[in-house]
Amino acid sequence: MKKVLQLIILASFSVSMLQGYSLVWANYDLINTGSDETRGLAYNPATNHVLVATRKDSARIAVLDAETGQYLGNLAAPDDGFVGGTYPINLIDIADDGVIYVCNLHAPAYNSVAFKIYRYADENSVPSVVFEDPTDGIRYGDSFAVIGSGENTYLYSAGWQSDKMLVLKIRRDIAELNAVVTLPAAGAARHAISPVSPGGNLWLNGSDGEQPVRLIGPDGMLIAAVGDSIFSPGGSASVAHWEVGPLKILTASNVFLSNTLKSCRYFEDELGTVTFDYFGWTSDS
Repeated sequence: MKKVLQLIILASFSVSMLQGYSLVWANYDLINTGSDETRGLAYNPATNHVLVATRKDSARIAVLDAETGQYLGNLAAPDDGFVGGTYPINLIDIADDGVIYVCNLHAPAYNSVAFKIYRYADENSVPSVVFEDPTDGIRYGDSFAVIGSGENTYLYSAGWQSDKMLVLKIRRDIAELNAVVTLPAAGAARHAISPVSPGGNLWLNGSDGEQPVRLIGPDGMLIAAVGDSIFSPGGSASVAHWEVGPLKILTASNVFLSNTLKSCRYFEDELGTVTFDYFGWTSDS
């Protein structure tokens, strides 16, 4: 009962912080499909829309009003549609300059299609393919993150049972290979990548085994890992870092094992050493 009460308080606080939004869209049938048809969504602050990458009914990017949940239509599809394999689109993210990127899931065990990324200049544009490559049989598209603007935009992706993370950089509206980074372990970034800065450090969340939330450098070297007493390792699905005044906060969800949302504080000293502590009474507070 105590844990349920804590989650209710956290949910109420979160809603109040979102300008009174009732989060009706969170119960929209595109999201609560009971399957893996919908895996990715992103909030677009330029339009106050939630963009949902879904394969429900057909592969498309659905547009929802962030406040009411009203379905407003779909973004334009490529001329030949979203095609290729079982997962022609999978995840979506938005760069700091408002450019929208969508990726498929390149899963060699299921199909032989290349890893593909589409680019929308904005919600009114027609997408173009900015990256398409077989990526040497490595699985990508289980996680996807974008940060930066213009030609300082970086795109990251990783996958299940792989210790590789693909790093791309935008040049003349094309995503070019910047690096293939070796992660601390296979699956270390399967579920989430949260970049700190373009080309800089990254927070990771994985699931292949009992893996902790980690901070790595751009070369893949481990900087810090969240302790088991703060975040339970393994099975987590997302990670995000954010700041409120002097507070640096890390939030992770675990929808596979315990259906929880946890936050902690983290600290960085002058030498770059990162330590963690509870945010509130416990990480559930």
